Amino acid sequence: FFLNDTTTTEIYTEQIVGSVRCVQETGINAEHMGDDICNDPQGAQKLFSEKMAGQASTKVQNAVSDISDKFRDIQRLERSVEQVFQMFQDLAVLVKAQGEVLDTIEDNVSKAKNYVIKGNEELVKGKHYQQEARKKMCYLIICGLITMAIIFFVVMKFVF
Repeated sequence: FFLNDTTTTEIYTEQIVGSVRCVQETGINAEHMGDDICNDPQGAQKLFSEKMAGQASTKVQNAVSDISDKFRDIQRLERSVEQVFQMFQDLAVLVKAQGEVLDTIEDNVSKAKNYVIKGNEELVKGKHYQQEARKKMCYLIICGLITMAIIFFVVMKFVF
């Protein structure tokens, strides 16, 4: 999509040479003039003044003005395209960074899910252990009561 500097310069040269063809009737070679203007667009006025010495007409001056305006417009367009390209690069960096953040969030959610599953398993085990402990406690209380009852009856027999 984006042109390299050589291709861009060739396109600019072709456009400027096409615009300069209108002044060929004055006897100036448009190919060389286009190259000169592309190499030094700010010196275009001076170049025409030197080559036209005394033959400058309003048509030629208008052509030079049009070419200079087009060249400036092309330079502005090139800068705008470069800015848009830079914005897309910046956007790509931001999207990549956000993608990494989303990946991290996804990993954390997955880990949290696994921790919840393990926690539920531990709760089930804990409930089972608590029930077993309650049973053992009941057995111990019953054994303790039976032992106390036996001791009570033995003591009562000796006392009475």
